[in-house]
Amino acid sequence: MNVLQNKRVVVIGASKGIGYHTAIQFAEHNAKLVLVARGEEQLRNVFDQRQEFIGYIQADISVREDCKKILQQAKSMLGGVDILINNAALHHRGMVGSRTPDELADMVQTNLTAPIYLSRLFLEELCQNKGTLINIASLAGCVPLPHAATYSATKFGLRAFSLALRQEVAQTGMKVCLVSPGPVATEFILGDLSAVSDMTLSQPMMTPQQVATAIINITSRDRAEVKLPYLSGKLTTLGYVFPFLHRQLKPWLQKKGARRKQLLQQSRNKNH
Repeated sequence: MNVLQNKRVVVIGASKGIGYHTAIQFAEHNAKLVLVARGEEQLRNVFDQRQEFIGYIQADISVREDCKKILQQAKSMLGGVDILINNAALHHRGMVGSRTPDELADMVQTNLTAPIYLSRLFLEELCQNKGTLINIASLAGCVPLPHAATYSATKFGLRAFSLALRQEVAQTGMKVCLVSPGPVATEFILGDLSAVSDMTLSQPMMTPQQVATAIINITSRDRAEVKLPYLSGKLTTLGYVFPFLHRQLKPWLQKKGARRKQLLQQSRNKNH
């Protein structure tokens, strides 16, 4: 039995990358979807691809009134919401001192404040429908990453919020799940490759389709969190349980990541 058939799904950040492939895979399971993103032209182009896409909403989740619009219009289009996927993210890479205060605040607003706000807005709807909230975190939310301090902090916060909220709503039948991937081969990383830390690239690069599949699976199976790739997830768990081990492995991981970055840059230069 296809447990996702006719489920009413809202995907935040659906116009590209992980969000786009997640929407496509939900559509392949015959779910009904509303797509949300900031860029209307790209969003409309995605919307035209599948009949399972019921509508789209151009919105900036860093704006509270836009978040309220998402809830109102999604319920109107779908008749209710069974699954909300908080996927949008922002990353201004570099040392804290190299970024402006506004850039750091924008990351907190987009990556942490907005998902919390959206989760609260949709809470009654999802509890009533015994629905599912999926927040997309990161392995950077398991072990602090230098040169990504604020991004890492927002993902730590999103993980803590999600795991605590899961306990709060357990008696309602609503599920709260986390997907925490390592580096993913999208423009989020590849478009700014020189600024990506060597530590980040020490882990295997996944495709957005693989992350989308993990989102589909966790929706169907109700796990608190899935970390990707599997071995990287285990490594990050060891890293925060045994910080000394992380410190010992760090030089080796940085060298590994630097080699991988060089190969990726060479490959992209050839393709361009």
